[in-house]
Amino acid sequence: MVAHALLESEEKISVEMGDIQESLLGLPFVPGDPYCLTHGIVLFLAAIFGRGSDRHVVDAYERLARKVSGGRDVKPWYDDMNNILRAFAVHPMYAESVATAMIVERLAEIQDEDGRWPEGVPFYQTVNALGHLASPQADRQLDRAFLLLSGMQNPDGTWGEAQKEWNTFLVVHALKNKKKL
Repeated sequence: MVAHALLESEEKISVEMGDIQESLLGLPFVPGDPYCLTHGIVLFLAAIFGRGSDRHVVDAYERLARKVSGGRDVKPWYDDMNNILRAFAVHPMYAESVATAMIVERLAEIQDEDGRWPEGVPFYQTVNALGHLASPQADRQLDRAFLLLSGMQNPDGTWGEAQKEWNTFLVVHALKNKKKL
């Protein structure tokens, strides 16, 4: 019921962002615009729990796709890009949408040759989201990121300094999705 009301609402959603960073630990989302964050979370959950074709869910995906297609005045919008891509990547129809392609293109524009994205782009989450997509452009970015990751793995087999288990899951899941394991 709450999700339905949230998705039907066109009103600006306000969320206290002060403590949200800690609340998102271990989740594939980052603090950002409250509308993109809350819709990203709800749409992601709806898609993975088999509700992605419900009318109000599809309507909310369409609104979010229009938001992406309309662009943003302020760039970079890495946090929102992550939260929206996460929701789109798990939905069969929106994983191949124009909006998803626009986000993947933006990520390609800002990725370094060594496979890194600028600070503010959540590296492990981005690798995992791109790993869900059947896109040549996403695959080219992943190839660079996977090369970088091969030199970043910790001696114990994990990745990252903080949240090692979570980061390792994200990497292994992306590698598995791309049949690199």
